[in-house]
This record gives sequence, structure tokens and C-alpha cells, in this order.
Amino acid sequence: MKIFLSLIIAGILSLSGRGADELGNLRGLVLTHFKLPVRNQGNLQMMVFCNKVERSGRAMVGTDTVLDLIQRGADVDLIRNGWNLKAYALDAKLPEILEFWKERPYSEGVILTPLANIDQENRMAYGEDPVFFRSPLIDLNGIGFEADFTRRSVLVKEDVNIVLRMNSSDPRRILAATEKLPKEYEFVTATSNSLRIDMAANQIVLTGDVEVNEANSIVNCNRMTIFLDRQSDKSDFGGVSRVLCDGDVVITRKISEDETAKGGTQKAFADHLTYDPVAGTVVLTGEKRHPILKRGQESLSGESVTLHNAGQRAVIRRNSKVVVFEPGKKPGDSGRYVTINSDDVQLDYQNNFGDFIGNVLVNDPRMQLECSRMRINLKETQKAGQKAISKNSEATLSGVPDLNADGQRELDKIFCDGDVKVVRRDATGKLLPNELGTSQNAVFDYATGTVTMSGKTPTLMHNTDSLSGDELIIWVNSERISARKNSKVTLGDRGSAENTGGKKGETVILSDFSDLNYGKNLLVFSGNVKVRDERVNLDCDKMEIFLQATKADQKASAKGVKDRSDIGDSGDRDVKKVFCQGKVHAIDSNSDLRCDKLTLHFSPQSSKVKTPGMFQSGNTELTLIEADGNVEIVNTPNAQNAQKKQDDFGKLLKGDSSKQRKISADCSSVDFRKQITEFHRNVYMRDEENSIKCDDMYLFAGKALTLKDAQGRQGQNIDDDPFVLSSAETVPARINLTEHLDLKRVICRNNVRFVRRTLNGDVQRAGGYQADYLVANREIIVTEKPGKQPWMSVEGRRMYADRIIVDVANESMQAEGNTSAVAESSIKN
Repeated sequence: MKIFLSLIIAGILSLSGRGADELGNLRGLVLTHFKLPVRNQGNLQMMVFCNKVERSGRAMVGTDTVLDLIQRGADVDLIRNGWNLKAYALDAKLPEILEFWKERPYSEGVILTPLANIDQENRMAYGEDPVFFRSPLIDLNGIGFEADFTRRSVLVKEDVNIVLRMNSSDPRRILAATEKLPKEYEFVTATSNSLRIDMAANQIVLTGDVEVNEANSIVNCNRMTIFLDRQSDKSDFGGVSRVLCDGDVVITRKISEDETAKGGTQKAFADHLTYDPVAGTVVLTGEKRHPILKRGQESLSGESVTLHNAGQRAVIRRNSKVVVFEPGKKPGDSGRYVTINSDDVQLDYQNNFGDFIGNVLVNDPRMQLECSRMRINLKETQKAGQKAISKNSEATLSGVPDLNADGQRELDKIFCDGDVKVVRRDATGKLLPNELGTSQNAVFDYATGTVTMSGKTPTLMHNTDSLSGDELIIWVNSERISARKNSKVTLGDRGSAENTGGKKGETVILSDFSDLNYGKNLLVFSGNVKVRDERVNLDCDKMEIFLQATKADQKASAKGVKDRSDIGDSGDRDVKKVFCQGKVHAIDSNSDLRCDKLTLHFSPQSSKVKTPGMFQSGNTELTLIEADGNVEIVNTPNAQNAQKKQDDFGKLLKGDSSKQRKISADCSSVDFRKQITEFHRNVYMRDEENSIKCDDMYLFAGKALTLKDAQGRQGQNIDDDPFVLSSAETVPARINLTEHLDLKRVICRNNVRFVRRTLNGDVQRAGGYQADYLVANREIIVTEKPGKQPWMSVEGRRMYADRIIVDVANESMQAEGNTSAVAESSIKN
């Protein structure tokens, strides 16, 4: 381009000086093999060659005219004659072009036209025939031209075609001794309806249907302006300082049919394009609409898009928008669009990252994400036989980087910084404000399929439930969430205000670490686990919650309509079992439990029950508690219990009900539906004055029996006990392992030892195989296995009988049937 302009200017300046007077001396003459040197201030600038020259009106007409533009300071003796010189074709190969310029080292370029009219008086030249220009860097073909020597402008009227060679293919450099032949002939072609060279404004303007054809892309526009870098009027053309494209600018990237089939066409649209060849940048702007780059169904746009071709970078300023299309994972699945809005965007394809800066908003069919800044890292996935992604690319007019890079890049990680907020959407795309996640930072790792949230106590919320910790990890494809350090799970109250006395409670689970794997229906809490609930407080070293799908969820999954993107939503799952181990300590309003292991079992909830219990999901209820290993339960009475005048276990243990009672055993269980509490192996119940020891203890609750109902029901097998009703009442609202509501019966079995102190200070003792206490008639009946007799201690003697009856109301003990007595001192055990 530089040489082309310098040649045309040289011709204009030479004809506007001394050359015009010399042509004037040709009046009335017809000359053949005409040769005329043209000088400017004594310097040879051009040699004019014509096969014939003659006068036509006010103009001189030259036939087969050749204008050879001479380098300043060239050796005149080396100048070759230009008669019958033929221009090589625009599509000539590089060897032919090199041969042409090898013989003309003195020439900046040549202009050839079959017929040229030179108007000396008006200082103009013109013609309607084809015109050809050849130079080391630029070649041009057109039809019809006008040259205004005064205004220093040249107009090529029609069918303008240009070939612009890159520096690597410059014949002048190649012919130099130090240069090697390039591996590839690099050039750009351009066409337009007309072309004007305006040296006063240092511009070349292509107008109408402009098309620039590069190796990697095609640029179309209505008008292209090339700005020249000239130091003075006397200098040569100089270089190209800037290129502007205006009006319906379209850049089409050249890609293979296979690439088009895979990713779609790649195009850019703008009202204006500015190309800086020195910086190697292209800036796209627009008033009618923001410039936009498209690749298939994906795009990026903004008020200004700057493309750095050499560095494969794109910078979007103000109101940037990037649209990404995620195809379906399976054949036939419809894909989804993800839109990213931000103030600015910087995409660096060479270094495989993109930065979204300021007011970042990501809209996904599944969620909406907000943050201050987001970085997307890509990684190269070059396969065998593929060419490596080019890291260096010569600046070209389009400057459009390869958005696809032959499919050799894929998503690696996404980093979000500054007030990160994620809000879920429902199946219709509606935002769910009560289902969101917040943090200072978030990292999505594509390889592991995880999202890591950190800073400012990252929190995930689902309605009234929440999860927080120092760091949260979400496994997107496996419905799993993990909280590392200071895990906190808050479960909002599932009950209604009507059924909770107008109060809204919640369950809080604290731990060092939590792993909530909803995909495997297992929630694990480890290290300093603490459950805080208005019904119970529970501490342990580790807690596991086992889930199961609800009936509705199972039906949806069977139909294939379940949306598994709802990470952390246990609403589609019911609690099946809770297992705690390691220093288990549970406290409710009336009892304190310690053991090595604690298991809570849940079953489908009765439709009649509205009041929830701990860990309930709205569809299940706590039906069975199992405690194992060093079980110890201590009741913690309150003032309200003391005022009821109702002693523990229906006055089974005499004394003040406000005092602590303790039960220990190897294991125990509470069956809420059968209303049975069991203790097994080394069972020991005591307070300050009373105690019961046995191997097995059963506590029953149920509908109260009258004294008449209770007659004749002693000694029955526990499995046939009338209080174990299939229609037993459902789970009470308060979890209590020792002081059940409406205690009906207590059975102690195997090695029973009973000790109690009366109000008078007397000590009562009894023992046998079984002690059966019916609360309704306030009697304890102690029996033994067949062939043995139970016993009681009275005034230093042990009395044996078929039955020992203890009246808890009047504190009396009596033996019935086949009684006998021995001295207490004679008893070894």
C-alpha cells in the first residue's frame, strides 16, 4: 500500500511541475516510441513511455502509455525502456512477480493504460480504458480514471481490484541477499465499485460494495478509507496509518465445511470498523446497533469491540453481552442458551482465558448468577494429527480471532469474585428468590464438575433451609454438597404456626465438616457435630442421615421428568434413618441421654399428624430410637413437672419428682408407634433414694386403663401385652426417652432388684425374674420363673412367696402364696 501511494503521488507531482511544460512542446506533433523523463526540482521522478502521442483538442493523447515511477537517487543508466511492457496478472504466483521486479530494482512501480488523455492547461489526466498499477507491495486493476494534479487526487471509476502483499511476501525484501523465500505467499485482495486517492487529505477511499478477501476472512462494507502516514508533500507514499470501514460492515471468517457443520458460521457485524496496522487492532462500533461477533448460535457484543489479532485478543467495552449455547447431552436433547452480561469483557484466546468485569450477570435456564468479576479459563485439547493453535498471527484488516480454534479448546475453570449471588430457576425459567447461594468467591472446575464457594461465609438457601461454612463445594452432576470448616445447616420449621403454638422453630446442625450427597441419599456430618432444636439438642462426633425418595419423586423419576438440577433440595426426599456415633449426647426438655451410638428411624407419617419432630421432611415421622453402648439417661425435671404432683414413672420411684433420675444400660430403644421404651443388659435405674436393676426393662404408654380393665392381666407375655396396640397413638411432639406422656406400664425382667426408701425412711427391697407395674392400680407385682419364688426384705429377713405385691400408693409390701423366710445374713448374693 505504501509503494502504491508513493508511485501515484510521484506521478501527480511530476506532471504538475516541469513535466507539464515539456508536454506542451508537443503541440501539433505525432510521435511514436515516445519517451519523456519527468523531473521535480531537478530530481527524476517518472519516465513516460508511449507507443504514440498526438494532439486531441486541448489534450495530449498517449497510446499504450506506461508511467514508470523512479526511486529517488536511482542510477539512470539502469532504467529499462517501457514500450510494450506487459503487466502480470493480479493472481500471478510469487515467482513470476519476483522475476518482474528483479529486472526493475530502480522502480517504485508502474502504471499502464491503453489510452491516456493529458490536459496540460487544466492539469489533469483521464481515460476510460482499463488502468493497471503494479508495485512491489500493491497491484491494482480498474476501468477509467481521472487524475487532478492541482488537487493531487486520482479517481479509478469502476471495477476496482487490489492485491496487497504482506511484508513477508514483499519482492524487494525477498530479493535482498539476507531474505529467504517465504513458506507461503501471503496477500490480501480487495474489490470496490470505485477508488479515490486524495493526497491532500492523505486518504485512499474505496466506495460501493467494498470487499476485502484475506487468508482467514472476508470483509464487506459500503465504504473503506485508508489513511496514509506521509511526513511531507515531497515524501513518498509512506505507510498506512489507519483503515476505516463504514456502513453495513460484515466480517466473515473462512472455516472448513466440517467446522461450519460442527460450530456454525463465524461472522462479525458493525456500523464502523477501525484498523490500526501498527498496533494490529480492529475496533468495531455502531450507532444503529451494537457490534456483534457470531459463531453459530453463540455471540459476543458491546458498544465497542476491539480485536487484537496478533495476540488473539478481544476487548468489549460497555454493555457487553456474550451468548453461549450448550448442546444437549444426548441425541435429540434440545440445547440451552447461557447469556453473560457485564460492563466490559477481555477475551485472550492465546492465553486461553476471558475476563468479565463489572456488574456480571449470568442467565442460565437453571439459574441466575451475579458477581463483580468473572474469569473463564480454557484449556487446549489438541488431538493426534491436529495442528497446534497458532500463537503468532500477522495483523490483518479483519483482526477476528478464531473463536473455535478447530475445536481445540474447552472449558477448564470459571472464577467469580465479589459478592457472588446465585438464584435458582424453576422448570419454566422463573427465578426462585428463596433458593439462592451467596459468597465472596466461587470457582467452577469443569474437569471435576464442582463449584467451590468461599469468602464471607458462603451460604446456600432453600426456602427456610440453609447451608453455610468457610468453604462450600457443590458437585453439579451428582447432587452433592460439602461444607469444609464451620459447617452450619439450618432446617426451617416444617410445622404450621397453628400446630406449634404460634411459634416458628428451626433445627440447626453444626459440625467441622459436612457432606450432603443427595444423589446417594446420604448426608454426613463429622467433627464436633451439634444439633440444636427447640425439641432436642444433640452432640456427637459423627452423624449420618439416610434419605429416600418420596413417592411423588419416584413417580416423576420413572416418567423421566425429574429435574435433578435442584442441588440441596431435600424436599423431594424423606428422612429414613439418622445414625450418630462417638460421644453421643442428646438433651430434650426432660432428659439427658449419653451413649456411644444413636440411631433414629423414620417411617411414613400418618395423615392425621401435623406436628413435626426433629429431622422431619414433612412426609415422615420419627418412630424408633436405638441407643447402643454405655447408654445413660438422666431426667432433668423442671418446676412445671414438680407442680403436677406426678412422680416419675407414675410414683414407681417415690420421692420429689424435681430430683434427677438416672437410667443406664448397654442399649435401649424407643418405639413411638408401639409406645414402648426398652433398656437391655445391665439396666440400672436410680435416684438419691431408689433404684431398680435388671437385664431388661420395658416402659409402655397408651390409653389409660381403668382398675377393672387392669384386673387379671398380670404375667402375660410381653408380646401379647394389651397396651401394645396396633392402633397406638402416633409420635408425640416432644422427644423424651424417660418420661413419656401417659405412662401405663413398666415391666422389668431377668435378675430384677428393686430398692426404695419410704417417707418414713424405711428401705424396701424386692427381687425376682419379673416386676410388672400397672400405673392404673398403683401395684407392682414381682414374680419368678417356674420353680422359683420372688423375694422381699422385711426387718432383716428375706421372705419368699409366689408373688410379691408392692403398693406404691401406701408404700406397703406383701408376699402372697407359699411364703417362707430366711435371715438376710444367710443370703450370699
